[in-house]
Amino acid sequence: MPGLSRPPTVRFQDEVRTFIAFGLVGAVNSILPLIVFSANYLIIPFPRAVVTILEILPALLIKLILPPLLRHVNISYRLRPLLLASCWVLTRIVTAATPPNVPPAPRILMTLLASAASAATDVSCLGQLRHYGLAGLAGWGVGTGTGRLLCALFPLAVTVWQGRQLRQAIEHILPLTAVMLVAFLLVLPRPAVYRRDPDDVLDDDLQGEPGVFLLQQDPRLNGAANAHHAGGATVAAGGKLDALSKNVKQNIGLTRPLVKPYMTPLFVAFVVQAVVYPGIARALAASLQPDFLHYSTVYGLFFHAGNLLARSSVLFFRIRRPRSLLSLLLVALASVLVNAYFLISAYAIFLMAFVIGFLVGAVYVNIFARILEDDIYDADAREFALGAASAGEAAGLLFGGIVGTVFEAALCSLPVDGTRWCHRTR
Repeated sequence: MPGLSRPPTVRFQDEVRTFIAFGLVGAVNSILPLIVFSANYLIIPFPRAVVTILEILPALLIKLILPPLLRHVNISYRLRPLLLASCWVLTRIVTAATPPNVPPAPRILMTLLASAASAATDVSCLGQLRHYGLAGLAGWGVGTGTGRLLCALFPLAVTVWQGRQLRQAIEHILPLTAVMLVAFLLVLPRPAVYRRDPDDVLDDDLQGEPGVFLLQQDPRLNGAANAHHAGGATVAAGGKLDALSKNVKQNIGLTRPLVKPYMTPLFVAFVVQAVVYPGIARALAASLQPDFLHYSTVYGLFFHAGNLLARSSVLFFRIRRPRSLLSLLLVALASVLVNAYFLISAYAIFLMAFVIGFLVGAVYVNIFARILEDDIYDADAREFALGAASAGEAAGLLFGGIVGTVFEAALCSLPVDGTRWCHRTR
């Protein structure tokens, strides 16, 4: 199935349902982790760098492990959302029972679980794009962009507008989980390749031995494919454990060709994002906002407005050279750092945040569009590539989050003059 071509059996109404379903799941999957992270208040007992690791490292591990694992353990697309929903229900129950005045261990575990569940949803949804093409990618981009925009507004809306504590927002976890289930199970149409078989058995052109990818000959993938076939004869003779181990190793080997064209651009883009937002926000020049909460909300809204605009742009145009986007991103990052050091303008930073948000979103959506249309993949290989490439995002957020913490500390250690937010008491 071509990456971005619409199967003739898929009607326009199915594409609309696909767009809506992926949009709802993307938005919910962006909001749920923030609610759990905010309710656990780990920033109180731990430094920010440790909190960043706790919130992002599980996502990175899941995105590295789950795509090759799913090639051996076949979990139905209809079962996956039920498993993910059970994780969120468990998170809701335990988080509600562990207020901030109890030892942090259970709150740490729920933070790890929320991060892992969100990452697993990412991998599953991105992999399913192989069946839904551009309509699914556009919906996912709009949904995740909208969800992140709402996340920027979340602290101000809960604490100032509603006069509540952040922890009280956990009451929204179950309704949002229900929305995700409805989107998965009722709104999202079944893929055309599944409609003839109620047991979710793929058509003949998509079947094969678990872990075997029917790849066209391509220099980027020949080495990994040959390594797979060289060991294929010994798998049947081994036990199930040996087969699983060999299968996972071979599929991890197939990740290597994804590093340069897909994972590296995502890594660089999200390093820049994490450094700029929330990274050094507290070290920037104070403006006319009454406090840092209002400032960070406006700053985040500018950033994610640009991000949302770019993620929805795949409906209208494509940018096929990520290197040009990355070059612009690095220039924009340098401008932000210069502004942050010399405190040139407290307001130009909002425009810079919008531009960087747009560029990061453009890299994200165009990278996955390239995977969808790359003709070196068959359908199974495409699903693996879509899920595995997302590890570049998590790795970038983790590394950039730590770098942003270091940069912020360095900027805030400059002579105190009251012009930076971190130099103010409120």
